[in-house]
Amino acid sequence: MPNGVKIDKMDILLFQSTEKLASHCQLKNFIHFLHCNGIKGPIRFAFIEADAPLLNNLTIRQNIHLDSIPQTMTQSGDFQLKEHLQENCNPHLSKILDCIGLLDELPTNVDDQTRKLAGLLKGLLQKADYLFLESPEKYLSKDNLKIFIKAMEFQTANTGQIVFINSDQESLWHPYISKTVSRRPSENFEILAVNKQGTGEPFQEAPETKEGVLQFYNLDKNKGRAA
Repeated sequence: MPNGVKIDKMDILLFQSTEKLASHCQLKNFIHFLHCNGIKGPIRFAFIEADAPLLNNLTIRQNIHLDSIPQTMTQSGDFQLKEHLQENCNPHLSKILDCIGLLDELPTNVDDQTRKLAGLLKGLLQKADYLFLESPEKYLSKDNLKIFIKAMEFQTANTGQIVFINSDQESLWHPYISKTVSRRPSENFEILAVNKQGTGEPFQEAPETKEGVLQFYNLDKNKGRAA
């Protein structure tokens, strides 16, 4: 079982790992973590692998539509993906679409970044309670990564969606996460809340307070501070 810190709606969690896991193993790790946190039954999630594989016999546009846009809408002769995204409450999704550009090309005819953007957009469009991301920064330029992060943050803040991230570049994600997850030697998960206001180091609420002042312990340096 995990430690006392719980996951909440709008959380963005960074999974810290000492070893590289295959995509299917990382997905199992995410789901196992949810089960350990008492999440039972069917789980509505979208999983975007590091390489964001698409179906090669479908165009980029068709890949985005698949499982992300209701078929009753896409079968309409006047359906426009751009207009649909502009009507979405997340204004950053249409910006991702603009970065993709080559919507009517097959995945084999576009570069890695275009395929990755299409996969990320597809994941953001799915009606999921959890968004599982494996190396979401892979293949993205600095500017496109900024757009994706804005879209991800907007989505979590406005829908309550919970995001799980696994990345080789952990420091890149520290400014955006709310908690970190690691595995103890006993194989139990440990969840640490992140202090975004200061150094980004993890803090955990102390069991006692003095005169109504909330106390925190810096888990890295074992020093207390008042909030």
